[in-house]
Amino acid sequence: MATVPDHGSDDPSRVWATFTRGAVTEVRFPRVDLLNLRTLEFVVVDTEAGTAWRTHEPDRTTPDGVDRSTTLATDRALVYEQAFSPAERDGWELTAEWVTDPERDALLGRIDFDGAARHEVYALARTACSQSAGADFGRRVPTAAGYELAAWDTDANDSQHVVREDGDSYEVALGLVADSGFSRASALAPDDGQALAEAGEWTNSASVEGVVDLAGRLVTGSGRAHLALGFATGRDQETARGTARAALDAGYDSAREAYVSGWKSYLGEVTVPDSVADEPDLTTQYRAAAMVLAAVEDKTSLGGGIASPSVPWGSAVGAVTPSDYGYNFVRALDRYQSFTALRAMGDIEGARRAVEYVFESQQRDDGSIPQNTFVDGRPRLRGEQLDGAALPLVMAYQLADRHGLGLDSVDYSYAQLGAVADYVVDSGPATGQERWGRRAATRRRPSPPRSPG
Repeated sequence: MATVPDHGSDDPSRVWATFTRGAVTEVRFPRVDLLNLRTLEFVVVDTEAGTAWRTHEPDRTTPDGVDRSTTLATDRALVYEQAFSPAERDGWELTAEWVTDPERDALLGRIDFDGAARHEVYALARTACSQSAGADFGRRVPTAAGYELAAWDTDANDSQHVVREDGDSYEVALGLVADSGFSRASALAPDDGQALAEAGEWTNSASVEGVVDLAGRLVTGSGRAHLALGFATGRDQETARGTARAALDAGYDSAREAYVSGWKSYLGEVTVPDSVADEPDLTTQYRAAAMVLAAVEDKTSLGGGIASPSVPWGSAVGAVTPSDYGYNFVRALDRYQSFTALRAMGDIEGARRAVEYVFESQQRDDGSIPQNTFVDGRPRLRGEQLDGAALPLVMAYQLADRHGLGLDSVDYSYAQLGAVADYVVDSGPATGQERWGRRAATRRRPSPPRSPG
């Protein structure tokens, strides 16, 4: 996962991105639980042979002739490098490196392609503005330098699960821009996007409504290009494209340097345990885990870290209808697990925010804590799980006992602690969802021993 480590900043970068071996996935804006893109991949077309290779791997069960990898470019920041080449070697290689812009709501990529004159490289983005792919509008925008691409959600997409604090829907727009402009671009229907990805067939289309694919030619032959994905609210595609252009104008190298510097500063506060300190591979894994744990926290609802930045797209989980799919929710039980890790690795401020979030955003008037919530604290599943209510008391105790963060140093009160404690005492030990010890629902309690004789 990639995002700028600016949690708590007055003006944070509000973009998160995840990655597979072959694509950028599920780019999130302006909060960590709101997806706006399914995939951003590349298509390499051999114009003489009429064949194509795609970097995305939609079916992992069938070999498709492309070697793929996604790796961390450095062990001190969440900078990802993707590398692609044909398994049979057709004389081309493509690499892409990604960071989010510390100054703007944008994702930046540096793309290097080494190929022959007959090769063309296309960026192919499959949108899901405001958490749904079914009601977007895509447009190709001509400029003096070539073309830019944009997409935004329409009125048909307003019935959503992820909403603003006032209950109004999000109306996200995105802009896809190349530093030299796309020399060729289209806003495509899904079948036309699939034809490009699978066979290199080009459809010229200025706009499309419904399920949207955005395609733009980045490179012909060999060369380097920079790509930016900018975001804006209010369906403001001009601002979204302007954000992307501004990120490119400021320069990829400048954004990367600031991005890496931010993560290095964060890691400077992280304690690497002796158990891994002498093992370079384990140290890298430890630091990566620490950064991802910090990255999944929202930047508006501070302390609200989601369970996992992933959605299992497939036949059972579609992208067309707005839904609260995936693992984009906050569970107090998970916050306890994250809290213990953050505290152990030295991120006491992050641990404090996690506890404050539970009491300030999730706790209900009766003292209870929902099974899980959206990052703004609205309950999603309303089951009763007493471990999720009881463990925040442990968190608050550990902050006070081990780090001196008592009630005069935090944003929750004795009354809130007392309310959840009373709720646990009054509601237990049996609840509708037996969650004590995580296996209580399936574990038989042992019978008491028999008295002798």
